[in-house]
Amino acid sequence: MLKEGQTVYFIVQGFVMNGKVFDIQIKDQEYTFKIEGYANCSGHHEISSRQIHYSIFLDEQDYYKFLKIVKILKEKYQYDIFTYCL
Repeated sequence: MLKEGQTVYFIVQGFVMNGKVFDIQIKDQEYTFKIEGYANCSGHHEISSRQIHYSIFLDEQDYYKFLKIVKILKEKYQYDIFTYCL
């Protein structure tokens, strides 16, 4: 589980960015959280823990592993995962 203040990485329009986790809310078997710097005019986005390893990454290495998978899918199957998960 994430900890308050932990740095995570996320994708915004194809660019990797990072921010610190805050406002963790436990809900049944999952949790939600917010990231400093990941917001819009109405405030910070509430993110589900289910997004970890899909559009939220625990470190830069996880992000680069994800990019390798995306590249393989795109080259072999003409499948653009960014269309479906972001």
